[in-house]
Amino acid sequence: MPSSSRAMGVTRFAILTFATIGIVSVSFGWLYLLQGPTQHWPGPRVTDALVLDELAGHDSLPLIVFLFVICVAALVIAGLAKALRFDGMQIALVTAAIAASWLYLVSSISIYVVRQIPIDDAFRAARGLEPIYLAAAAVAIAIAIMATRPTDEKWMTRFVPGFVALLGMLDFLVGTLPRSVDDGKPMIGIFAGPMSPGGRTIEVSLGVLLVLSARALSRRSRRAVWFALLLTIISLITRLVDGFSVSTIIICALVALILLTRRHDFVHRGDPTTRYTPLVRFVSMVTLTAVYGVFTLFLYRSEAGLTFHMASALRVTLRSLVLSAPPEATLLSGEFAEWFPWTLRLMVGFGAIWGVVAWFAPWHQRLEDEGSRFAYAREVVGRWGTDTLAPFTLRKDKAHFFFPEDSVVAYETTLIAFRVLRGVAIVSGDPIGPRGSEMASLASFLEMCRAKGWIAAIIGASDRYLSGYRELGLQSLYQGDEAIVDIDTFTLQGGAMKSVRQAAQRLARKGFTAESQLARQLSIGERDALTALETQWLAGQRRKGFVMELDSLFRLDGDEEVFVIGRDPSGEVIGFLEVAVCAASRSLSLSSMPRASGAPNGLNAYLIVTAVNWAREHGFAELSLNFSPVARLLTGNVTTTRWSGIARRVLLATKRLFHLQLDNLYVFNRQFLPRWQPRYLVFQRRRDLARIVLAAMAAERYLPFADALRGRNWNARPVRGKISYTRIPK
Repeated sequence: MPSSSRAMGVTRFAILTFATIGIVSVSFGWLYLLQGPTQHWPGPRVTDALVLDELAGHDSLPLIVFLFVICVAALVIAGLAKALRFDGMQIALVTAAIAASWLYLVSSISIYVVRQIPIDDAFRAARGLEPIYLAAAAVAIAIAIMATRPTDEKWMTRFVPGFVALLGMLDFLVGTLPRSVDDGKPMIGIFAGPMSPGGRTIEVSLGVLLVLSARALSRRSRRAVWFALLLTIISLITRLVDGFSVSTIIICALVALILLTRRHDFVHRGDPTTRYTPLVRFVSMVTLTAVYGVFTLFLYRSEAGLTFHMASALRVTLRSLVLSAPPEATLLSGEFAEWFPWTLRLMVGFGAIWGVVAWFAPWHQRLEDEGSRFAYAREVVGRWGTDTLAPFTLRKDKAHFFFPEDSVVAYETTLIAFRVLRGVAIVSGDPIGPRGSEMASLASFLEMCRAKGWIAAIIGASDRYLSGYRELGLQSLYQGDEAIVDIDTFTLQGGAMKSVRQAAQRLARKGFTAESQLARQLSIGERDALTALETQWLAGQRRKGFVMELDSLFRLDGDEEVFVIGRDPSGEVIGFLEVAVCAASRSLSLSSMPRASGAPNGLNAYLIVTAVNWAREHGFAELSLNFSPVARLLTGNVTTTRWSGIARRVLLATKRLFHLQLDNLYVFNRQFLPRWQPRYLVFQRRRDLARIVLAAMAAERYLPFADALRGRNWNARPVRGKISYTRIPK
């Protein structure tokens, strides 16, 4: 650093230092002037605020007066720091330390003069003065608000939820731990002095709400930042007026400072539809609690043969929410007086938690049905959907993210199909669009997810974009293998194809037939027969699949869907393949294989051979068969390591528990000698893996409680109003 710049920095710091000392001194001078006019004001008071008036008995001030004067002084100091181009948490801490040191020195000398005690005792006594710490905290917080800009030090942001959670647990412990028999102080006395029942109730409530805020902060919730900051300041003020503790004041001030300096990193804005949800829920629960309290007191008084007064019962109920001994103590007695107040507090506490959880929750996805968004998505997939998973992005239960949003033509647009389940945005395969635009579209999508509090994960990602995913800070995990048959090289000749060849020949000799037809070529009777067979095959259950299967027959229809139909010698439909067409890559992708209960063995192999022959005649290059999840682990075709062995045992146990056909699919696909295309799970943070896997399995309907996780609104709702077809509807 040049000497001139260094000298300028020293000069600016010296100006800020002397200005801080002067402004703090002037503010306390104003407090001495305001002491007389405000000495009879109600409310909590700050003791030892005016040390020089200690002998006269006028050393305390109303808390609201003290805070007003100190906050004005702190804002002036913060404005000066901003004008001097200071920035960051470091200068806030240093300036607060300067203010605290000066006040500590002045207070120590004042105590020495007034009390006429040794100077060492004066310095020790000054360490317990509340105004010193409150003034320092105000200065630090003001600078954090006014003189802090967004920085690249985002590594600190990841620790914010932990700091808030620790403060919440500390408040909870302070409010709940019993008092020591010897000295009457809480067992956690280093963090709090003796506290009233009301103070304990406030501390417990703050602790629970701060822990909930920490959970929302991990999702970068902007609402949680300001809510946690408010709770932290309330905790700080509570500790000043009840259960004074220097250590807790310092902790609260540091947490508030960190929240303020890192507030720009929290981008989840919160769902606007839940803006008033906490208030509605809390008021509803308070009302219900009041009704419950009055009714319970009525029953109690009636059973005891005592008179009942509605106003007194309501007053006792409301006071019992905070204080353990209401004024009308005669209304409560014995064991009833012990448990009744706590039931009221539990009900109101549940209402507060119920509302806060909804307020902090990620955005609720509101899926709309069809409309021009589906037509536009269909056009983009038809032009750019080269991947074999592309047709499945057109399921009815998926939303579509377009990049850029203002594009009006499909050849400029990239599509990302996704669905949000319990806060997890499940992306269906790679982005679909012009070459080179995929990562830009995904970056925009991730930004949207961060703003809405969603965890993003790509299911079934191919290996061609793995490097691009890593550049965006994403991680990948092997998910399984997709079996792809090369149409040009496929043949039934050779020993390796013996089982497939024999199955096809055996069924042909017995009079079974198979034919391939585009969806538009099917008659109404044939469609009804396929629908009836699928209904019989499902046996009252719903279709599984999400990423690699269509959601219903004839979803694509026209030339975008092929049906390979197998019939018995009498012409009855006994099975079929539902195959999606990937026009952009001239490939086919198998969706489902319904079959009748009495269908002969080898029918599916026979239909696949028929599909390959039809594809060769119509110029298709490849046919994608079933996806085999974690096939390499289940079959042991992977380098044996300690972790792979553990993973294999866990997967086999999961397969048996949920009756999943995992390695069965791999064995079936292997007989066609396919090319194995690895697929990956792409995610942001490893700590979210459990949630992502659970959400993905629920979306695929692999879990027995999948419909409960999906929720009642899984299916799309009709679009209201007219939607323009000339641009992408928003």
